[in-house]
Amino acid sequence: MGMTKDQQEDAKKVFLVGIRNGIPEGSSIPPDELKAKIKELHHRICKLETDKYDLEKRHERQEYDLKELNERSRQVARNSNGNKVADSSDSNSRFPPKVQILSKYDRQIDRRNFKERRSMYENKNAFPCFPGVAPPPTLFEKVFKKYDYELLEEEEAEEVEEYE
Repeated sequence: MGMTKDQQEDAKKVFLVGIRNGIPEGSSIPPDELKAKIKELHHRICKLETDKYDLEKRHERQEYDLKELNERSRQVARNSNGNKVADSSDSNSRFPPKVQILSKYDRQIDRRNFKERRSMYENKNAFPCFPGVAPPPTLFEKVFKKYDYELLEEEEAEEVEEYE
């Protein structure tokens, strides 16, 4: 079983006191030994940091793998309800059946040729045609109403054209 908080705090205090007592005074250590000890501790800190970084990355990778496996198992469960194995060669195979990662509704493939695609941009009434997908509702042009003074100007321009 684990220790209680009080026991953990006591153990921590005892450990820190032991470390403090193990460290001699700075003035009693010769400078060469002090430099060597500093280098040793620095090397140890660097090693611990690299180990920590490696473990964090490994943990992230494992979490990602776990999510992927859960997603695949969900898809296998979803697909196995509707798709029973009818072919005996697939069931006796050495390898498990291939799992479809993407749904057929996730991506649409554009099956038009270049002319049809180009006509979509040239003709404003054209629409993309995907098999099995209904065409979009018809689009109406946006009509902007004109102000009275604009209508008068147009009428005057028409009258001027008629006289000429």
